[in-house]
Amino acid sequence: FHPAVLDGIQAGFLILDRDFRVLRSNRFTQDWIKRSAEELHGRHCFVMIHARDSVCPDCPAAITFQTGESAHAVHTGLDAAGNLTYAGITTHPIVDEHGQVLYVMEYVRDISESAKFEQETTALIQALRESEDQLLRRNNELEVLNAVASAVGKTLDLNEIAEGALDSVLRVIGLHPKAGIFVVDQDEHCLRLMAHRGLMPEFVEEESRVELGECLCGLAAQTGELICSANSVQDIRHTRSADREPHSHVVVPLKSRDLVHGVLFLYVPPSYVLTPSDERLFRMIGRQIGVAIENARLYQSTDEQLQKKVTELTDALEAARRERAKAQEIERRKDEFVSMISHDLRQPLTALMGHAEWVCRLLRDKGEQRATIGAEAILRSADRLNSMIQDLVDSARMESGHVEMHMRPTDLVRLIAEIGERVGEPDNHLRLRIESPEAMPAALVDPDRIERVITNLIGNALKYSPPGTPVIIRLTQQANEVTVSVVDQGVGIPPEDLPHLFQKYYRARADRQVEGLGLGLYISQMVVAAHGGRIWAESELGKGSTFHFSVGRA
Repeated sequence: FHPAVLDGIQAGFLILDRDFRVLRSNRFTQDWIKRSAEELHGRHCFVMIHARDSVCPDCPAAITFQTGESAHAVHTGLDAAGNLTYAGITTHPIVDEHGQVLYVMEYVRDISESAKFEQETTALIQALRESEDQLLRRNNELEVLNAVASAVGKTLDLNEIAEGALDSVLRVIGLHPKAGIFVVDQDEHCLRLMAHRGLMPEFVEEESRVELGECLCGLAAQTGELICSANSVQDIRHTRSADREPHSHVVVPLKSRDLVHGVLFLYVPPSYVLTPSDERLFRMIGRQIGVAIENARLYQSTDEQLQKKVTELTDALEAARRERAKAQEIERRKDEFVSMISHDLRQPLTALMGHAEWVCRLLRDKGEQRATIGAEAILRSADRLNSMIQDLVDSARMESGHVEMHMRPTDLVRLIAEIGERVGEPDNHLRLRIESPEAMPAALVDPDRIERVITNLIGNALKYSPPGTPVIIRLTQQANEVTVSVVDQGVGIPPEDLPHLFQKYYRARADRQVEGLGLGLYISQMVVAAHGGRIWAESELGKGSTFHFSVGRA
């Protein structure tokens, strides 16, 4: 074989002796495996070309030496750079005149690219098949989950959820038609058989209640873990059962937020093997049913609480109705009482006051000074009694809402000055000081009603201030209201009395020797409130008190 002829072959060419040593090689082989002729010659081909320690069992050269026939195979190897190569090898015998194989001619073709392509194609096909299998499993899971969701999502009744979920699981999964659902009894801390299919009557009767931790179902409920028992009869965890025939079980905890609400138990064939995908599907089914059970219980609890609340509210409304009827009756009697006071007491009192005034004038004309003093005392007492009756009538009318308000713009400075001229003793107006801005806006009030408030506040300030001390009536304006403040220099009001000053019939301890019913400030507060305003007091013992009220600007 001339070297030029060998180098012209566009494939690897080797001549091997019976020890598989390389006797000749062409340039294509040397370039392909990146080794020189000197590196190849005399070395074992399986070491230099195939990176092996010995002849492989399917070596075509070995087959040719043994059989004297041509052979073919595909081998892998490493080139000098350590890259994996694929070689298609074909061998032919070189024989002597007796037909003995002396040498083997080995043609080697580099099929690395096509082999890699075939390998990648095979891997891709395998990946596609796996993806298809995974997609089919996922579609099956979705079909099961949709069926369960449809069954448990249409109701909030616990029995209907258990029945519907069990039917949908058995229908779609296609397992043995024997199964059941236990639900945790939260009061007795045990499992109650809620739904079942294909079970013997004695099983249903015996297994209607299972303690937590007892048997496979109780254990799954206690631990929250899925259990697959290949032979439940021989399983030492299977401590009770009316069904002693060999069978296998899958027990799925029905969980929601790590809380077990029950278990689903399924009879499966003895040959059944729980795959990871099956386990994942069962766990998702368990979560779906568990959430549905939790929602049903929350609804039931909420419904019971709502019913209780409705009962409480109904009872409260009935009690309020009775109280309202009682209050209306009291209001009616109060109106009758006020009417009686206004008519039956005032009529003789008016006559008494008229005769007392006539007697006073008569006695003054006759110069009977001592008798005149007595008659004037009778007249003052009658006048106080008339004021108290008026207070009772006014407070009753204000409480019942029978008072009409006639609102109009009113100059409070002028109104206060007019009131000051006639309040209390004749010289009292000399003690009053009115402080007001020059451009004081009018207030939107009922002048007659607000006069009652101002008169009461000024009268109290004069009454509880030392003789001769001034009483200041100060007017100020804000954005939408006018404030009147009556300031005295009296003894002040104890702090514990301030919150109660505007209560009905309340008298501060310092005032309890003063005549009156304790209705003045109460009526003032109602009048100011009827104007949409507010009234309050500030006081400091030993320094006097200030009463304020605010009403809207015109």
